[in-house]
Amino acid sequence: MKTLIIAEAGVNHEKNMAQAEQLVDIAAKAGVDVFKTQTFTAGSLVTRNCPPAQYQTDNVGAAEQYSMLEQLELPYAWHTPLKARAEAAGMEFLSTAFEFESFDFLMGLGLRRIKIPSGEISNLPFVVHQARAKLPLILSTGMATMDEIYDALGACIVGYRGDTHVNINTIRAAWADKDARKLLDGRVTVLHCTTNYPVKWDEVDMRALPTMHKLLGLPIGYSDHTPGIVASLAAVAMGATIIEKHYTISRAMDGAAGHPSPDHKASLEPNELQALVEGIRMVEQSPTLDTVREACKALEARYAIQSGIEHLDTLLGRAEKVPAQGAREVARVAKKSIVASKAIKVGEVFGYNNITMKRPMGGMAPDAFFDLLGKPSAQSYAPDDFIAPSELAAPKVA
Repeated sequence: MKTLIIAEAGVNHEKNMAQAEQLVDIAAKAGVDVFKTQTFTAGSLVTRNCPPAQYQTDNVGAAEQYSMLEQLELPYAWHTPLKARAEAAGMEFLSTAFEFESFDFLMGLGLRRIKIPSGEISNLPFVVHQARAKLPLILSTGMATMDEIYDALGACIVGYRGDTHVNINTIRAAWADKDARKLLDGRVTVLHCTTNYPVKWDEVDMRALPTMHKLLGLPIGYSDHTPGIVASLAAVAMGATIIEKHYTISRAMDGAAGHPSPDHKASLEPNELQALVEGIRMVEQSPTLDTVREACKALEARYAIQSGIEHLDTLLGRAEKVPAQGAREVARVAKKSIVASKAIKVGEVFGYNNITMKRPMGGMAPDAFFDLLGKPSAQSYAPDDFIAPSELAAPKVA
C-alpha cells in the first residue's frame, strides 16, 4: 500500500511569498504527494496576552504568541496561487485551519480533504463544524488522551450526520454506537503524534501506533516532529498509511534575524525531504524494522544526512497512547478555552456571534460551548475574557 506523504511547510514561509513558492518547489522536487501549509489569523487564534510555548521561546525568543503569529499568517490572497503552483507540479494542496473563518475560507478553495491539528482535537465545536463538510478527514493527536480521541471521533460522527442538537453527551453517544462509527470508515485517518518541536526521542512512543489501530479500528498515520527521517520510516514499517513531516529551506533560519518561525529547528532540509520520500518507498516494499535500518544507512551515504537511526530502539517506546511530558507542557498554550469574541453585556444571550474558542487553556473547556448557547450572560465581558464556568447554571432563554 502506498503511503500518502504530506510535506508540511507550516509557517516556515514566514509571510514571504517568494519563500512560500520556494517551499512548494522543494516539495515537488522531493516527490511528495501533498504540499501543506496553515491558515489562521492571529486575532482569531489566540488572546492578546497568550503566553508562548517553551519551544517558541527557545527557538525564536517569543515573549507571547500573538505578535509572533501575526508574522506567520499566510494571507488569504496567497492561497489560490500557491494551490495552483502545487497542483501544476502534481501535488495536492492542503492547509490546516485553526478557527471557523479560516476553515470556511479553505472550503471555498475546493480542498480535497481536511486536516485537524493536535491543538484543535478538544475543540469539539470546531471538529463538528469541519466534519459537516463531509470530506475525508485527518485527525492529529499530539496532545490527546484516548478519551479525547474518542470524543473527537464522536464529534466527527455527529458532524458527518449533520446533527443539529449537539452537546458532549450526544457526541459521546455517537462514539459509543458501533453502527454510527461506520460513518468514519473510508473517511477518517488518525495520526499518532507528539506535539513539540523537536520531539525528544524517548517521547515518540511509536509502539502506540498499532495500539491506536486496534482501539479505533481506523487507519493510523504519523505526524513526525523528530529530527531526521528514522521515525517516519519506522512508522511506515509499523503500519502508518500517512506520513506528515515538517520541512524548511534551511535550518540555519532557526533563530536568525528576520526569521520568526519557531519550526525550522524541527524541520527537514530539501535533501533530507528527498531522502524521506525515497526511504518511505523502500520500506513500503518490505515493511520491517530491519528494512528501516538498511534504508537509513543507505540514505545517509547517498544524501550525506543524519537519519537518526541510532535512536530507533528508543523511539519505539511504549505501546500505550498517552500524552508525553513535553506535549502536556505545550498543551497549556496550544489548546483553547471559551472566550468572548467581542464585548458582552449583562443579559446578552451567548451565541456564535459573541463567544468563540481561543488559546490558551485555563478557562472553560470548549466542550461546554454547546451548553452555553442560548443562555443569558450573568456578567459583562471584554473581548478575549474567559467565560466564567458559573454561566452554565443559567437556564436557556425560551
